[in-house]
Amino acid sequence: MKAIQIASTGGRPEVLESDYVRTREQQTAIMDAVFGMYLAKDLEVLIRPANAVEDAAEVYRDLGNRKFTGKLVLSVEG
Repeated sequence: MKAIQIASTGGRPEVLESDYVRTREQQTAIMDAVFGMYLAKDLEVLIRPANAVEDAAEVYRDLGNRKFTGKLVLSVEG
C-alpha cells in the first residue's frame, strides 16, 4: 500500500488529492497498517509532558523554533 503523502502549501499540510481516502475500506486498510506498525514497534509515538501555564511563552517560542512539533498542553494548577 502506498503511504499517504503530505504536501505543504501556504504553511499548512494537506493530503494530496490523488491520495485522498475516499472509501471506508481504504481508511480501514490505512489504519490497520498504522496500528500494525505501532504494535510491531516500527512507529514511535512521542508524547510530551504538560507544561505549566507560567512557561507558556517559552514553550510557544520552542514550538516556533521547532525544538518540538505537535500539540502542546498547558497545565493550570489550582
